[in-house]
Amino acid sequence: MTLADPLARLLPLADIITPDAADAPAAVRAAISAALHQSAALINTRRRLVVLGSFKTGKSSLVNALLGTQAAAVSTVEPSSAPESFRAEDYVESGLRGPWTIVDTPGLFHQPDLTQRALDELESADLAILLLSADTILSAQERVVGRRIDVTLRGNVIVVVNRMDMVDEAERADVATWAEQALRGHGNALVGSPRIFYTSLAPGGTELGWFVPWLGGILSSGSGDRIVAISRLGRVGAALQRLQSTVAAERAALEQRIELIRVGDERRLDEERARIRNDIAEGRGRVRTYRANLDRRDETFVAEAAADASAMLRAGEMGITVRWDSLLPRYAEGISDAVREAVLGLPITPPAFDLSGWLIHVESLSASHPVADVASALGDLLGQVSGDDSARQRGVAAGRWVSRAVFGSDVEERVLKAVEAAARNRLAELRPDVEEYFDRVDALLREADAYFTDWTPASTERAHLQHMLDALESVGEWAKQLLGEVGAALHDIAPSIG
Repeated sequence: MTLADPLARLLPLADIITPDAADAPAAVRAAISAALHQSAALINTRRRLVVLGSFKTGKSSLVNALLGTQAAAVSTVEPSSAPESFRAEDYVESGLRGPWTIVDTPGLFHQPDLTQRALDELESADLAILLLSADTILSAQERVVGRRIDVTLRGNVIVVVNRMDMVDEAERADVATWAEQALRGHGNALVGSPRIFYTSLAPGGTELGWFVPWLGGILSSGSGDRIVAISRLGRVGAALQRLQSTVAAERAALEQRIELIRVGDERRLDEERARIRNDIAEGRGRVRTYRANLDRRDETFVAEAAADASAMLRAGEMGITVRWDSLLPRYAEGISDAVREAVLGLPITPPAFDLSGWLIHVESLSASHPVADVASALGDLLGQVSGDDSARQRGVAAGRWVSRAVFGSDVEERVLKAVEAAARNRLAELRPDVEEYFDRVDALLREADAYFTDWTPASTERAHLQHMLDALESVGEWAKQLLGEVGAALHDIAPSIG
């Protein structure tokens, strides 16, 4: 079995589309990036063996033993400040074969920052060796770190208990018993559950008995490929689980924010609904009041018609032309303006009172008296008899003067009454249309009132948060699907582990 064989189970995952996380919270986007980073490392042909342990436990000496030469600097004064990597294939005497990189890490627990640097190496490790000192074996800190290594690499950890020569021979069995009990549950079926080696590797020494041949053999066999696949899949799975936890936390926070906004919106919305409906009720009242007092508008219309006629009479016109084509549109416009003013500020747009469908015509009324017509005719006749056109014009003018001087007041009164009567007739004909118009406006206001009874406007903030919530749902489903594939691949590679 090659490394490609166990990892081939994951090739279909390349077809799983990464969810659109542009609207997801920053923490979720970071967790997705971490999961994708671990996924990308699945097919890396380089393999990493990380050696960890407290300062002066013999880590560098163990690395040198694996390489077969004094490549790693051994110090008992100060721990190294950074991990140091060695490619096994660069050393002829190395006990490891294949593209293995051995990493010597800073000593644990000496300084917090150095400890973190060492533990960060687990994020790219395929196998770890935890080095313990027999005379101070498995402190509380070491047990915590041991569990972290075991979980991160899904059991790909080998324990080496060094400095057994520092323990009395009579107590060595007790040390081994304590180590096996404390490490119970660590490791896996491939490396051992747990796999513990005991040595007395001295500073600068390279002798580890049968440990190096055993390790080299297992890592160069098919088990080595499976070990690598398990640790890498384990990190992908862990990253996906962290992603799921992050999604769950962000989802809970978003749902809480949405609920708080909803409660606040409902309170404000109740107040807003009440205000708008009160405004609509007041607007309806103003429209009804204006409708009930239409007689005042009608009288204004009649007065405007009479005023136009009176102006014509004063100009000396004998035929009065009632301009309904200008009077009626002004009447309609006055009603429209009054209604718009009554509903100003309300959430409706009232229609205009439209008379475009009416056939509006010009009506002519006589502005003369029968006797006055005779006087005017006589003046005209005198002018014709004389044969002088200027005399004829003087005769006509004289006749009209007689009409105005003798019969003027009677004619004006008769004409104005006729105009007023005609105007009232027009209003009577128009009244059904006026009533229908006000009915339409009232229906519109009633519809607005009904609408705002249950009106719930869209909240921009809530819509944005809901969009983020939907994005989280998509990310969660993606992580769940991918995690299922990882679990299936682990089971295929090592059923007892996956």
